[in-house]
Amino acid sequence: HHDYLNFGYCSDKSILTQFTDENIEGDAVLLLNDGDLEIFQGSWNPEELSQWIAERRFHVLPKLTPRNFKDITYDGKKTVIAAIDPEIHQDFLEIVRYVAKLNKHRFTFGWFNGTKLTSYLKRSHSIYVSDFPVLYVYDVPENVYYIDKKIPRTVEGITSFLDAVERGEISAAGPGSGFIGMSKSIFFDIIYAIEDHSFLFVLFVLLCVLFFFLFWYCDPGNEEARSKKTR
Repeated sequence: HHDYLNFGYCSDKSILTQFTDENIEGDAVLLLNDGDLEIFQGSWNPEELSQWIAERRFHVLPKLTPRNFKDITYDGKKTVIAAIDPEIHQDFLEIVRYVAKLNKHRFTFGWFNGTKLTSYLKRSHSIYVSDFPVLYVYDVPENVYYIDKKIPRTVEGITSFLDAVERGEISAAGPGSGFIGMSKSIFFDIIYAIEDHSFLFVLFVLLCVLFFFLFWYCDPGNEEARSKKTR
């Protein structure tokens, strides 16, 4: 977890008074995230502690990039994403951050600079610059998303939208997780990386596409189909 967290230790418990008024008995692990303090005093099973840290290793509302996108969005929960212009939408981002702290047990949250990803948003989610700031819920494993561009940009409006998504009242959109849908996603990932200037990520995605094609081409089950086409 060292890619996303800083680790340290102390033997003088008086230092902990800077972070909490609780009287901590025995050994403990403290995790400070966006001003919120959480304390672990479990069985000290390495797997249990690692899982506890893994569930809390990201900020409540991290900035999404091609490098951290998969780590953040594949945690078993739907991801609430804010696409904004950071130059003018900081107030909206603070509202989303407040909602995230109240709902982090239900959803994962993140944001990105939508002005740098206009092509990606337009092609993959039908989101335009005129829609900013906009919020949508992305189910990454299923490759679908939920959006209502008319929701009030308030704590109450966003919370109501998330409740509706959780109850299944908002229709899902997107290509889905089938072959065609995933192919489209690969294309959009390439656009995302190009717009974010992530050359290594683009190269990685292209190599994955090449590997997938070679795997399909070399599959003995497809050999007969290919031979029929060449007759």
